Amino acid sequence: MQDFNFLIIFARVVEAGSFSEAARCMDISRAAVSKAIAKLEKDLST
Repeated sequence: MQDFNFLIIFARVVEAGSFSEAARCMDISRAAVSKAIAKLEKDLST
């Protein structure tokens, strides 16, 4: 179910317009957002 969390983080980045704002809204670090997006990109081979 962890992969679903990556999609939630991605959606929040899109809504917020930045990694930093998404991190603030989700109360997680910007690094955690960045790592989640990197993992999602890797999994999707982009």
